[in-house]
Amino acid sequence: MSKTPSFQMLLNAINRVSVQLKIKEHLINQTNFQVLSIALLLEEMEEFNLISRNLQLEDKLAILHSFFPFCFDAGSQKEISNYYSFIDNYPLKKGLKEKDDPLGSMYQNILTKSMKQRKGIVFTPVDVIEYILTQMEYPNSEELTSFGKMIDLACGSGLFLTTAVKRIIKQLKHLQLEPQGIINYIEKTIHGFDIDPIAVFLTKVNIARTILSELKEKYPKNHVLNLKIHQTNSLERKSGNDTSEVISLKLSKFDYVVGNPPYVESKRMDANTKQICRTNFPDAVMGSFDLYNCFIDYGSQLLSDKGQLGFIIPNKFLISRYGKNLRERFLKDNIISQIVDLAHQNVFRPAVYPIILILDKKRKYEDQIKMISDVSLDEILRGTLDTKKISVGSCTYERTINKTIFFLDNLSLQIIQKVFDVSKLNMNDLIRFRWSVSFHRKGLRKKFVYQKPQGKYPMKLIGGKEFGGNREVERYGINWRGYWIDYDREKAKELRNNFQKLNFFTDEKIFLCQHSLRIRATIDRESYISKDIFLLGHLKEKAGKSNVNLELILATLNSKLFSFLYATMYAGTEIMGRYLHYLPMFLHDLPILVPSSEDIIQISEFVNDILSSADNKKKQKLDDLIDDKIFQIYGCNKEEIEYISDYIELNLKK
Repeated sequence: MSKTPSFQMLLNAINRVSVQLKIKEHLINQTNFQVLSIALLLEEMEEFNLISRNLQLEDKLAILHSFFPFCFDAGSQKEISNYYSFIDNYPLKKGLKEKDDPLGSMYQNILTKSMKQRKGIVFTPVDVIEYILTQMEYPNSEELTSFGKMIDLACGSGLFLTTAVKRIIKQLKHLQLEPQGIINYIEKTIHGFDIDPIAVFLTKVNIARTILSELKEKYPKNHVLNLKIHQTNSLERKSGNDTSEVISLKLSKFDYVVGNPPYVESKRMDANTKQICRTNFPDAVMGSFDLYNCFIDYGSQLLSDKGQLGFIIPNKFLISRYGKNLRERFLKDNIISQIVDLAHQNVFRPAVYPIILILDKKRKYEDQIKMISDVSLDEILRGTLDTKKISVGSCTYERTINKTIFFLDNLSLQIIQKVFDVSKLNMNDLIRFRWSVSFHRKGLRKKFVYQKPQGKYPMKLIGGKEFGGNREVERYGINWRGYWIDYDREKAKELRNNFQKLNFFTDEKIFLCQHSLRIRATIDRESYISKDIFLLGHLKEKAGKSNVNLELILATLNSKLFSFLYATMYAGTEIMGRYLHYLPMFLHDLPILVPSSEDIIQISEFVNDILSSADNKKKQKLDDLIDDKIFQIYGCNKEEIEYISDYIELNLKK
């Protein structure tokens, strides 16, 4: 909210009247926005001599209606004049700065935290919007005919579109186009959708305010502004509520698709929204998908042959299962132009790590993606990102099963390409990681977990402490805390909580921590049961045929090289505290080579020695020998080894 008290004072006065008039609760905010916006527009039109200050409010409203009739969609001029006549007495613009967005700030303030989460609303800094439009070279030419159609599919308060309008006006002023021609271009090329009527109204008002502030008294006095901003569910291709114009737009092609689409996890979606997504965007709804993924899919489909898309989205898109189909399509079509990592800049709410994604259908003959990591808002503002740009060939990402996209510097790129070049297999060919015991309902844990042997089938349990950490599994070791589980599968089934087959635990296996900085894994030969904070890893049939054993897999995973690979390729799994989330689908995606029989024998001896030793100095020495051997097998040179070791010390240790 602006610090200028007049806005809050006027809003309070408007709200009191709206309550007295017994306006329905769900319409009060809409009415309040309308009246406050009218007051702001009246003041600005007086400032630019488009309305005389000496007129009565009713006459002023009539003139405002002749310019911007959409301002009166939720109430007549007469009602506003009769019940809100005091709006003419507040100096609202005094103290406002050029970048202030009082209406947008007010919109944020009325939305509760739960509403923002339910609607998936996250607001975008203007500097980020400016960066996206600049990278898209919008407007891209001094030729008037090159101005392409733009749409924001979830326009919110209209920040993307108002920023675009400001750039259009600046360009056309430079070309000495008359104000009427400028407005015609805006009306022809700028489009927006939003499901929220308040957002649609705010976007129209903010575009009108932008045009007024740029053209001032030169605004054509006989022009009725006709903006193509519509209330609709963008993702609903065929809706009986849509006008013919909206239906036509949904089938159109655009040269620019921009925005910050809503972020809503599938578990927070209502059934109708899920069905709309499944019906219209089957490629985007794999597993536990997020709503923004459907907007990416739709936005990419709307692009013209020369079209570009510029979105702010969570970095989960780069690694998630639900994003795989779109990543694969974009890589195959070679349309990913640039990805910028804003993950650690607190741009959005906590636990949302954003990126900028730019698609460009004109770049079919290019094969390099500009990847820019660890960017600050200050660097965006100053335009100093060129030194951080790394060009990566699309083929690098196509080599992964998951079509994972990750940020690299030059040396990281060199290391990862080397590992892929020498590896003929993925972990998925040799080992299967799966989940362990979960208790899906509150109170179930107490029916099975004890601090002494109890029940029909008592077995040792790691991860048994309620709300406990995961330090029972270390690199090459288990520190059992003394918890037991009654592994009664029939009892669990009766309580609708299935346990895995017992042989998953009695067979020799790898335990791996789900949440940690560096990979922490060990071999279990004592038939421990584990809680789901640990993953189970069992060799596949192909491993035996390739002479691969658990010791080799364990040494590879615990090595510095593979902790570096996972942290680099799957930085998008990062959770609070910069811990990484180790998941089966990503572990399976890691490249791996099968070394010589002699190397496997030597590594197995090192691993078994470290597993059986209680001497920490000896264990560290063996650990170092294993790291040296893995580096040697994958052909890492001295510079690469030092780089990886420094990375581990800096990022994966506490």
